[in-house]
Amino acid sequence: MIADNCFRHLVLDFVDSINYSERQRSNTGLYTGFRTLDKYTGGIRPGSLGVIASRPGDGRTAFAISIAMNMAFGPDSVTVGFFSYEISNKSIVERMISNRAQIDMFTLHDGNPDSEIKTRIMETADYLYSCSNNFIIQDSPGLTLDKLSSQIRDMAYKNSVKVVFIEGYGLVGQENFNLQKIDRNTVVCRALSLLAKELDVAIICVCPLHTGGRRRPPLMEDLREFGLIDRFSDYILFIDDSSRYIPLNSFMIKDNNEDGPPYNFRRRKVIVAKNKYGYTGVFNMDYNEKHSLFRDIETHL
Repeated sequence: MIADNCFRHLVLDFVDSINYSERQRSNTGLYTGFRTLDKYTGGIRPGSLGVIASRPGDGRTAFAISIAMNMAFGPDSVTVGFFSYEISNKSIVERMISNRAQIDMFTLHDGNPDSEIKTRIMETADYLYSCSNNFIIQDSPGLTLDKLSSQIRDMAYKNSVKVVFIEGYGLVGQENFNLQKIDRNTVVCRALSLLAKELDVAIICVCPLHTGGRRRPPLMEDLREFGLIDRFSDYILFIDDSSRYIPLNSFMIKDNNEDGPPYNFRRRKVIVAKNKYGYTGVFNMDYNEKHSLFRDIETHL
């Protein structure tokens, strides 16, 4: 008897997925809401492990929040899970309100905002509350790898979560203290890679980079402290503030949106350093730090 040809079924499954994707986008990739990023990646694939990384202050958390909000509250909404090891859940919610209402954090914390600002805040809060099933935040400080994995499983099975963000990835606990930090991080990223495939959920790790003050764009070698995450990840995105080594006035633009007051944006480069499912390369986005807001632009490098 001839053994069943597994390869034949894999080819048929692939053809079926292509045909089905014409009717159901999420079968190939979950759209981030950022046109240029989606052209590079084809969307965030279920079962993948990704990395968003930058130096402190360059916008990695704001970028992650912007993508998470686009995915949770956009036209092709999916349920998003969010773990934060560095920033409190309250701060994440404040950033989300600032992002959507386009109100800077200083005004948001003002104890006596004017009526127009207060109305925008309340309308945004009401909207996020009405869609709260699409965005699940878990208490994360001190979570070990086992507890994190357990909570991700619960999200996937009970809440049908499709994508999970882990902000402050380097602080994920791992109980084997006989290992060096780099080796412990390798255990963590390997476990998360396997978990993503097991659950068919996209997991995105948000990592701080420390480049020792070197005046250059981020490189793959800057991820070494996180173990072999560059090997286990399916794609790696670096956020780069080029004004660190290029004159700042080259990256200042003004948004003259008629629907609201003008806002100052700065350019950020998004470096697609690794991508198993699409292209690598570099493109520009606009970043408003006061609103934790990223947006597409027409011109990119």
